[in-house]
Amino acid sequence: MAIISWSQDYSVGVVELDTHHKQLIKMINELHFAMSKDRGQQLVAEIVNGIGDYAKMHFQVEETYMHEGEYLGILKHIREHKGFVEKAQEMANRCDEGEFILSFEVIEFLSDWLKNHILKSDMKYVPALKSKGGR
Repeated sequence: MAIISWSQDYSVGVVELDTHHKQLIKMINELHFAMSKDRGQQLVAEIVNGIGDYAKMHFQVEETYMHEGEYLGILKHIREHKGFVEKAQEMANRCDEGEFILSFEVIEFLSDWLKNHILKSDMKYVPALKSKGGR
């Protein structure tokens, strides 16, 4: 069972960004499945590293859209991205070092952060992108 499912409520109206958000949701669900089925430390570490890497790429693309849309809240938004990347890197490092730290609390953090970030923070830049014609 998925811990988080895509909903049109998450759509920011930019196909590329929505596709990224869907992929992040899929990766969080894969992590949840791997952990709930005790698939092993190596697979969990690979998924955690993948989430961090994918999120960094997504954030760069998203920030480009925000620059192009002249979104005034970009600096605060970038700080949120940076905080997530730092937390994801910390989890990945601990996992890579053999510490099986990932609990369902971490899954909850990832899914809650993503849902709240999209629904609250990302939705704030939507009007700026629309006013510039979006992409």
